[in-house]
Parts: sequence; structure tokens; C-alpha cells
Amino acid sequence: MVRKFIVADKSCLMIQSAARVRPDSHFVRYAWTLAKETDSCLVAVHTHPFSDNGVCFSNIDDISDDESLPEAAKHLARGPHATIVLGRNSIAARWYDAKSDLLKPIKAIKILGTKLTTIVPTNYRNLHPEAAKHSEVLQEIHNRQILVFGEQGQKALQQMTVGIVGLGGIGSWVLDLLVRLGVGQIVIIDDDVVEKSNLNRLIASTLKDAKNKTPKVQMLADYAAEINPRAKITATQKSILEEDAQQQLKPCEVIFGCTDNQSSRSVLNSFCIERFIPFIDTGTGIQARPDHTIEHAGGQVRIVIPGMGCLNCINGINLRVAQQEMLPEPERQIAIQRGYIAGADVPAPAVGSLNGVIASLAVTEFKALVTGFKPLQRYVFYDFLNAIVVPCKFEKDPACFTCSLAGSLGIGDKGKPLPIDMLLDEPELQPQLIGGLKMERQNTNTKQLIANLLATSSKQGFDIEGSAEGQWFLTKSVKLSKEFNRAKTSILVKFIDDSTDPIILVPEQLEINPDASICGNFLATIPYIKGWKPLCPHMFQDIGDELLAFVGCLTGFLANPALCGLMGCEGRALAQRQQ
Repeated sequence: MVRKFIVADKSCLMIQSAARVRPDSHFVRYAWTLAKETDSCLVAVHTHPFSDNGVCFSNIDDISDDESLPEAAKHLARGPHATIVLGRNSIAARWYDAKSDLLKPIKAIKILGTKLTTIVPTNYRNLHPEAAKHSEVLQEIHNRQILVFGEQGQKALQQMTVGIVGLGGIGSWVLDLLVRLGVGQIVIIDDDVVEKSNLNRLIASTLKDAKNKTPKVQMLADYAAEINPRAKITATQKSILEEDAQQQLKPCEVIFGCTDNQSSRSVLNSFCIERFIPFIDTGTGIQARPDHTIEHAGGQVRIVIPGMGCLNCINGINLRVAQQEMLPEPERQIAIQRGYIAGADVPAPAVGSLNGVIASLAVTEFKALVTGFKPLQRYVFYDFLNAIVVPCKFEKDPACFTCSLAGSLGIGDKGKPLPIDMLLDEPELQPQLIGGLKMERQNTNTKQLIANLLATSSKQGFDIEGSAEGQWFLTKSVKLSKEFNRAKTSILVKFIDDSTDPIILVPEQLEINPDASICGNFLATIPYIKGWKPLCPHMFQDIGDELLAFVGCLTGFLANPALCGLMGCEGRALAQRQQ
């Protein structure tokens, strides 16, 4: 799972010719240091620009990798460390197995986006010619849909491993559709059994199943085998909140969430973000009046593609309810009795036809994701009463605590979030002109000041994190005045080379409201680093040696930005001219 690209431009190279390239030792040290700090693996990538369809590693590559990859395993995380060589129309890739001390070909490279792409490297394909062959297409069964997706699209569906969590009204429909599509491997997870109240919407369920309390996963696995005996169904009768159930989802390339609670939605959102697995979240809701007419009804399909936003970016999870649902059962029952969890354990209205519509919309977008037969809609809302399907925006929040680079994106089972420094586009942030002011070097030990701030914050419970070595700290959930388009924000403060003149950054999506009566230069319009833009550089200069006091002043300015006009800076003069 690749989380960060570090590009070596000409300034980072000692040698660059038509036949050879060698990076500068400072660049290599920088990459190794970042990998070590985050327990990450290294993947070295270079090109063979004269190779076309059959690119391969050269003898020089072999000598270099035999030396560098074992050293990486020795001094950094044990791996797998890897190398990739790019040709014009082909890729070769291999990884170092520290246990056997051997270089081994990588079986496949998967690229996430609005269409999933899988590339089989040439060196693996040469050793395993069968990897280039696709499974036989069942023309008689799938002929009509091949007319839509083509044979390559059908083969892509047959090679997929898909997970379904929740096998109720929506999940059972999704399973039925995927099996009929020809999806090759499906993991199904649900801890419930069939009951009579399920029969109005649960695909393939019978009175016999309800009487025998047949596990939903068993009943539906048997049903799927009758439709497509070639499909491999892995059934787990456990809650997705259990670690064992989550382990079953690791091989999946796409996961459907078909549950009716916030806790499982939260778990799946985090699980997929951490492992770069697309997550298709589904849900329905009906509000019925006492006279048995419908007030509101509908459903939605939301597709989380790691790196492009998650459910927390769009406030798609009620985190308070999710936390309540995950309470131990005795504590949860007490909370219900005391009214802290409203509406808990009350059966919600459910109609099979609504479930079927949402399942169909979800599987349609899944087909778009896998085959590219149509543009992907990442957020679709269905209005049941008016029979309208509406596409909605799904925007990424660069400051999201879950899916940002500083959050849990791509950390896997044991990884660490990337430090804020790794959000920078360049290996080393250079002093530069910002708003006409050049930062000057000071003798103050900024690293020690930040270390003191972090220690004090930890003792007093302030929500501040950072890195003294990296000379930055992050303050979360800072309250904002009504002049901004958000009620709260995060603030990133970065120092350069022990300067006491800070760069103060806020998330790129923070804006000043059009009717705000504050200086238009209070907030920059152009990002300084990816996802973050600076506040006016005239606001604070040479902040001294009391960072906690500085944080207090800074949060005060954001709560009352009109105070900025009292600073006597260039920003004030400009604001007066604008008035």
C-alpha cells in the first residue's frame, strides 16, 4: 500500500544519463529516515525509457537490488521492500523476502481510482504464463451482460474477491446480484439467524429457515451455490465488530456494507481506509405516520475510495451513536433504560422493494468501478416517494481525522500515521517569501520549545500533537467566529530552521464568509502545502519562547478575527484602503 511518493528531481541526482541514474546521498538518507520514523517499507522506482512491452531488470539493477534491499530490511522495517522499473507500456516489479534472502516477483499491482486497475508485471508473467490467462467466460449464462461490459469486463468481474457485511434486506439482494454477475469469490459476514420478520425482504428465505433459525450466512451460501457452483463463498457467522470477522475481509478487493447500525459502518469505514479497499456503504430509511402513510422514505449508496474521501469527510457516520452501540452489553442496557440511547432496539419499518432498489443501485456502481462501463457515481440518493435518483457530491476533507495522510490512510494492521512533514511536496522545506516577509533565522531552540509545549499539553489534556524534531505542532478543534464557513478547525504551525517566525496553516477548505467584516488578507487563497493554506504572515512575528501563550493568542484571533486590525500591520492598512 503506497501512501507517499517522494520524487527525485534533477537536484536530487548525482548521475543522470541515457543509461544510468544515481540519487544523491542526502535524498537517500531523507527517504530512509522517513521510512524508519513511520515503520514504512521502501519501494524504489526508476524507468527504462527505451523498453516498450517487455521491460525487465538489468544486470546493474540486479547488483544494486542485491545490495540495497537486504540493507533496507536490516536497518528499517523488515519489509517487504521492493523495486519497480517502468517501461513505456509495461512494468516489472519484485520484492525482497528477508526470510529466504531472495528477490521474488510481485504478482500484481492494483491502482485505486474511479475505476479499479490491475497490472501483472512482466517478470511475474514470464515465470507464470498462466497469470496472463483469464478464467473461461460462461457465454451461455453471461452472454447478455457481455454485450454491455465486453469479455474483458466480464473476466474482471469473475476474478474479483468481494465482501458483504450484513445479509439482511439489502445484503441478500447484493449477494444474489453478484453471484448472477459471475463474481468469483465472495466473503459473507453476519451473526444473525433467519426469523419470520425477515421473510418479507430476505432473498431465498423460507418458513423452514425461520423455524430452524438457520444462520443467514449458511442459508445464503447454499442458495448461491445453486445459482453459480463456480463461485467460492466464504461464510462467517460473526459480528463485524469482532476481530476474527474483520480478518476474513483482508483478501477482499471491494467491500459492501449492508448493515443497519452506525458502529459497523464506522468499523468498515476505518478498516477500508487503513487497507486501501473500496467500501460501498448502503442504507435505507422509512418514517411512517400513525395512520400508516409514509412521511419520508429513501436510501443511499456511498462509495468510499481510499485517498478520495471517506464517510467521516461528509459526516456520514453518527459517531456518538456508533460509540453507544459499541458499549459492553450491560452498560448499553443501562444507557437504554436511562434514555441515553433513544430508539434503541426498536424495529424500524422495512420494505423489500426499497431494499431491492438500493441493492441494485449499489451493484450498478460496483460494475462501473470494476469494468468502467459508465462513469462512477460515488454518492447516490434515492427518493422513494417521488421515485427520483439523485447523484450527490462526495468531497474529501483534507483535515479528516480518518482518511488524511496524517490519519489512518494505508496504515494496515501495524503501521503509523504519516507525520505532517510528509505532506510537503519537497524533501526539504526551504525558507521563502510569504506575503512579502522573509523569515529570519534566530538563535532560539525551537525544537526544545515545541518539546516543552507537547509535554505541557499532555499533562494538562490539551488537544495538541506534533514533532519537536520536525519543528511543527497541530492544534485540533479550534473554535471559529461566525466570519468563517466552519465552526471549528485544525491549525498546523510549522517553523523553519529554528526560526521563531512561524508559518500558520489551516485546512484548504476553510473560507471567510462573503459578508464577513474582516481583512480579506486574513486567510490566503493559495495552498502552501497540499491541503493546507496559510494565515496572514503579519499576524505573528517572532513569537518568543512561550508557545502555550502563543497558542492562546492564536485561538483568540480565530474566535475574534477583528482583533487582527489592532496589530498595526500591513494587513490593517490594506483593509483600511479596501474600506
